[in-house]
Amino acid sequence: MEKKLYKTETHLHCGETSGCSLVTGDEFVRRYKEEGFSTIFVSDHYNRKWFCDCETREDYDIAVEKQLRGYRTAKAEGDRIGLQVLLSCELNIDGNDYLFYGIDEEFFYDKSIGYMTPHELFDFCNERGYTLI
Repeated sequence: MEKKLYKTETHLHCGETSGCSLVTGDEFVRRYKEEGFSTIFVSDHYNRKWFCDCETREDYDIAVEKQLRGYRTAKAEGDRIGLQVLLSCELNIDGNDYLFYGIDEEFFYDKSIGYMTPHELFDFCNERGYTLI
């Protein structure tokens, strides 16, 4: 019996959201599909500056929309061509990068995320079933 190989990208930044990438989510999806990948995680940087100055729910909704732009572009293309696109996130605290897995879009509506200590993040993730590495 032949083993099936599953190729997965676990840390990808899209140009729509993360300043460290020039490639859009839909272009990444096409490239990874061509290379035989079955799954990618979009791990765009959590952008504190988009969230910190929010005074109203509308402001926060706009910040969340910006944060999810790359993921949503990638997800739409992945759904179209048959590549699984999952949401993750990278957050820097005190010079250390943390990756969140198992999150959904609602994750970004918790206003305290950008202000937590690493210990608080660990507890936050454990309570909600997220994986933090």
